[in-house]
Amino acid sequence: EERGERSGVFSIASMGSSVSTHNIISFREAESRCSDQELERFRKGFYRLSRPVPKSSSLLTTLSAAKGSKGSKGSSSLSNRKIDKSAFISEVLGSSLPSQIAERMFSAFDTGKNGYLLYRDFIIALAIMTHGSPEEKSLLVFEIYDVERTGYVELKDMMAIFSEDMLIKNHKESKEEILHRCFDLADRDGDGKLSYDELRAWAQDNKDLTSLTKWIFEEKAQEEFDLRGSLRISSALSHSIHFDDKELKDLERIYADIKSKSPNGHVDKDTLISVFPPGMPSFLLDRIFVTFDDNLDGFIDSKEFLCGLSPFCKGKEDEKLSFWFKIFDADRDGKLSEAELLAMISSLWKVAALKSDFDEDYVFAAVEADNADNAEGASSLRASQHMDEAEEEFLVKTKNLVQQILLQFDIEDGKLSLEQFKTWVSTSELARQFLEMITRMSSICFGLRPQSPAEEKDIIDELMANEPPLAAGDSVYVVSARWWALWKEWAATGDQEKSRVSAPPPIDNGPIVVKKKKKGKEPAGVKTTATSWNRLKPNLVKDDDFIIVNSQVWNVIFNWYGGGPILARKVVETYKGLAPELDPLILLIAIQKTPTESTRPVSHVYSKYTTLQQMTKSLCDRWNISDTGKIHIWNYFYESRPVMLTEMSKTLDECDIVNDQKIIVERQAPDGSWPLDSIPSTPADVKVQAGVVGLNNIGNTCFMNSAIQCLSNTPPLVGYFTSETYLYELNAKNPLGHNAEVAKAYGDLMKSMWVGDSKGKMYPAVAPRQLKRTISKFAPDFAGNQQHDSSELLAFLMDGLHEGLNRVVEKPLVPDVEGDNMSDEELAVKSWEAYCKRNQSIVVDLFQGQLKSTVTCPDCNKTSIKFDPFSMLSIPLTPDKNRALEVCVHWADPDRTPMVFGVFVSTSGKVSDLKNALSPLCGLSPKQLKVIQIQGHYVFRNLINGTPLKMFRSRELIHAYEVSNGMVVHKIPYSKLEQELKESGDGATGEDDKADTGTASSEGSSMGRKKRSKSKKKSKDGGEEGGSGEGKKDKGKEKQESEDDGSSEKKRKAAKSKKAVRRLLELDIATIVVVHRFLVQVEDYFLNPYKTNLFGVPILLSLSKEERTYDAVFGKIWTQLGRVLKIPEGVKVGMKIEDSMDEAKARDAFLDELRNDPPFRLKLVNKNGTACHRCAWYRYCKGCEFLPDSDPVEEWQTIAIDWETKTLRSYYDTDRAERKETHSSVKDAYEQENLPISLKDCLDLFTAEEKLGVDEVWHCGNCDDFRRAKKKIDLWKLPPFLVLHFKRFRYNGYHYQKLGKLITFPIMDVDFSPYVVRPGAIPKYDLYAAVNHYGSLGRGHYVAHARNQEDMKWRKFDDSRCQEVDPHDLVDPSAYLLFFAAKDLVPEELMPAIAEGAVKQDP
Repeated sequence: EERGERSGVFSIASMGSSVSTHNIISFREAESRCSDQELERFRKGFYRLSRPVPKSSSLLTTLSAAKGSKGSKGSSSLSNRKIDKSAFISEVLGSSLPSQIAERMFSAFDTGKNGYLLYRDFIIALAIMTHGSPEEKSLLVFEIYDVERTGYVELKDMMAIFSEDMLIKNHKESKEEILHRCFDLADRDGDGKLSYDELRAWAQDNKDLTSLTKWIFEEKAQEEFDLRGSLRISSALSHSIHFDDKELKDLERIYADIKSKSPNGHVDKDTLISVFPPGMPSFLLDRIFVTFDDNLDGFIDSKEFLCGLSPFCKGKEDEKLSFWFKIFDADRDGKLSEAELLAMISSLWKVAALKSDFDEDYVFAAVEADNADNAEGASSLRASQHMDEAEEEFLVKTKNLVQQILLQFDIEDGKLSLEQFKTWVSTSELARQFLEMITRMSSICFGLRPQSPAEEKDIIDELMANEPPLAAGDSVYVVSARWWALWKEWAATGDQEKSRVSAPPPIDNGPIVVKKKKKGKEPAGVKTTATSWNRLKPNLVKDDDFIIVNSQVWNVIFNWYGGGPILARKVVETYKGLAPELDPLILLIAIQKTPTESTRPVSHVYSKYTTLQQMTKSLCDRWNISDTGKIHIWNYFYESRPVMLTEMSKTLDECDIVNDQKIIVERQAPDGSWPLDSIPSTPADVKVQAGVVGLNNIGNTCFMNSAIQCLSNTPPLVGYFTSETYLYELNAKNPLGHNAEVAKAYGDLMKSMWVGDSKGKMYPAVAPRQLKRTISKFAPDFAGNQQHDSSELLAFLMDGLHEGLNRVVEKPLVPDVEGDNMSDEELAVKSWEAYCKRNQSIVVDLFQGQLKSTVTCPDCNKTSIKFDPFSMLSIPLTPDKNRALEVCVHWADPDRTPMVFGVFVSTSGKVSDLKNALSPLCGLSPKQLKVIQIQGHYVFRNLINGTPLKMFRSRELIHAYEVSNGMVVHKIPYSKLEQELKESGDGATGEDDKADTGTASSEGSSMGRKKRSKSKKKSKDGGEEGGSGEGKKDKGKEKQESEDDGSSEKKRKAAKSKKAVRRLLELDIATIVVVHRFLVQVEDYFLNPYKTNLFGVPILLSLSKEERTYDAVFGKIWTQLGRVLKIPEGVKVGMKIEDSMDEAKARDAFLDELRNDPPFRLKLVNKNGTACHRCAWYRYCKGCEFLPDSDPVEEWQTIAIDWETKTLRSYYDTDRAERKETHSSVKDAYEQENLPISLKDCLDLFTAEEKLGVDEVWHCGNCDDFRRAKKKIDLWKLPPFLVLHFKRFRYNGYHYQKLGKLITFPIMDVDFSPYVVRPGAIPKYDLYAAVNHYGSLGRGHYVAHARNQEDMKWRKFDDSRCQEVDPHDLVDPSAYLLFFAAKDLVPEELMPAIAEGAVKQDP
């Protein structure tokens, strides 16, 4: 048990290093190093931060981690919990630890590379850190510096850590110089790499050089360090064993999997034996286990597992033979006795016989050659493989063979030495085949890749040649044919060293699966039990696109190469016999609890060929229901009219169950009632008007439903399908027409919406599942239940209808129309005729028009004109040149409540533009505004003037603080002016000149409650931000005010009048950040008993050089706190306050008293306010106190107001602190932003001339070069039915956003003639349908509005719901697609004539 509880943390010393061996620390030993008080604290802390491990986790510990050990009470509840990486770094290591060091430490502790730590690893590593020996700590340092996991440390590895690991001593050398010097000294053998021994010696000799080594080795650090996790199987082993880094990682996973299968949580003999294939001799398996179990404790730990496998699988010939000699040397005396040789020969024979190509006669002949006296041994040996009664004879013959071996080497003591054993093996065919089989087993059982391509090929060929016949329930795996071809090419080379073919990359099945739009995301509100959400792309061809391999082959190649995704499929009984089901059903199953309430749907995977009875039985088994008659299964595909499934012998496919379908399971109540008794099993009769039929949402299909409803209300198109004219024009031969399946499915849907079912019965809503299934089949992007763009679906649907109904069966090759010498009319006609030679369909007749595209070279003015067809116009919205932003201004005067202003600024503007727009609203100059981003109650980013405004999201609150502009009014004495005039050569003028005189109060420091004087001239915003204050470049330089600047005349006047003149003195102003926080003492703490909690809004202070001392800073902070401090209830404030004092005076008097003993302390902290600004991170200081004798603060220093938790609620007025006022400019800014635009504005932009972008250059034939030409698009010919698409979604470089502008458009008599350049009359159009999009991108909802052709009423189609609406309601910011019909159309005239001899096809 002691050894079985040992972790993967180990010393490299036992791997061949010169230092003494240090055994692995067991969990019991780790606990023994900690006091009872420590263990109790660690246990509570671990439980607080941890969460349960999923039951499916291979690392779930099945036994109590502390069985029988000190303080084990309660440990069993922790053995199935884990602490995540983020919690470990932030809560245990602490936020002050440099991020890269924190990441490396966690990586070293995470033994399973799962991103979390278990309790046992947690305690073991903690003991090493707090009470570990220098060897154990040196190993940890090695793990951290070994960035690449190579088993040694290079200079670049140390440099990567040193980039964050500050030096302890104040060296004169640079960090790089010190590092190079130390590395050269440590690298004793001069190979440019530090082994573990070299690094250990360097680390222990230079403990005070870096903060990392000081933290780990220092005694004080040992006391403070309270938590670590267990070290992984160290990469430091790689210099002593024969596994590379990938193999080490794979073996870690395999070891964890083997361990997870053990009933006692340890790798014991039975657990290890289960890994090997059946048929292995029990003696051999026992000896393998004993040889692996180096310390003979009955368990194999991770180190023993690696050290045993290394010679077993990957060792050189001599090392392998030594290992196998040790296997058979049961008494460990260094020689093989006669009994041991007898067991060896028997084992060799039985293992070699497991090979499929085992030639018994050939091998036995070799044995006969070794032992000519045993000629009749062959029959006995052969019989021994099949008959137990022949075992005795077999043993007799093998004993004779052993005697022959002993005689061969003239052995007197009856024992075979190691060297004699190696000699015999080199000449024995039996031994050779045994070793070959062992190599194959290591590749199959342990996933170790063979050393040559030829060996890979032999293993896979054997597994495929001996593939058992398929049986129902077997698992097979789908592999990309492209990757498989790479592997076959590699395997065929035979010799890796001589091969010019590279080894294949990890398995890549990505090209054959449907890509997920959001990785790892399941359907909203759905819980999954499905093992895989990877669906194969439609229309894949076996052997061309993919191959299928059995589970043995897959496990082997997956262990060798990794990759994925894993595509496991079950073998099922299909209508045609046994076959793998490549596309099983994923059903969303919920339990109906009450007539109105059901559970959250859970996804289950079922075969299409599962019968309803089998599905019912499986659900009953899952929920422990003994009687299958106690549940009913309802098909909720039609949510408005669910149907109970009763034909139990039908398969799910026969029941028309499709992917992602919702199924409701109804359980009978104890009183015999059913929750859904009120729902009829068949739909009731409802009178429905033709065309006024809703479409059920079958999984986020509102985008499809809305587009279909608009097409459904296009009169000629409806008649074309309901009259079944389309059946005469189906074109299944067109490769672009998807076998006409889209047209057929759409036709069936139109008939169900306008005619009814086969009996003429109309339903208020139908489900477009067949059309959805067909679209998903040919356009996998629309598969599943993700939301999509309605315009993209409409484009695919119209194209699918066009190609599936194309009257041109064989498309001819048509050359491009060249029209340099043609008129526009002639070129347009020829272009249209050329297009129609390949494209003729109902979609062309109704929806397709023609565009004129003109491209002009900017250099030679060559013009190229082209006419292109279109079926939908994507119209851009006029770009928003400006946008509304909300800015909260925090005043320097604490008595003023912060105010939120609205500014209307350029979308391409910068922070400087925001300041300029904000300045006249708030009355502050741009230089007096500091714009910042607040995150987590601290200043996340200081935004300089050049920061682009597009980084801000809509409605994001921006913060601006009033700061000093760095200028102070200064009076210059007349004596100094006279001296300046003399030096400049200017003399005094007349005595009666008037001077600009007067006294001025200091303006730059009027940040308190003094009234500010306003400058007559507006300040310009050109100063730099974010460094050491604005305007710091000309520090200390004097400047005159604008009205006095450069005026020597005024100097002379002022000098003669003997009065002072005003000047502006530019000061060295620093910005200081102040945050609010309180510290909470945590009982179950780790490294530091205090946890910081920030709250409130930061304060920004502008300090001159003289104001950065403690007294000045405290005074300014106290002034700012005046707004948030309050008098606690029931507190008498002192004798100085008289009863006659009003509330304001009483409050001021109380605050004056409180200032002498404030309820807080000031601490110097880092930017985010969680740790000390000055102390080294390993001290875990939460901030050194800012005291009267402290050094002056620096630019952008953060000071924390550490409130006393007991008095925080009493003195801090949360309501006043959070109070903000809203300026009327906010409403004005949003009203400006939301000013409507017209359809005319959008069409003007669509037809406007533009210059092509740098990635859209056009090749000019005259210049014979690519040019950024000018391009203009015009409408040439409009179709009878015109579809417009507003491009509302765009990406601004930071995130996608929806343009919610209101676009005004007429409903009737829309005139497009100003945009049509073709001569002739253009009819006006009426709106007849529209698609509206509500909400945001990805989380919105589509609805349709359409005018019914029978009663001419407008209706809103919201999935399955239909209701009458006013058409003028369509003009709102949600309009997305508009459908217009030319006036005075006669639908019958647009119907195509059925061609003579046309055959009506079967739908």
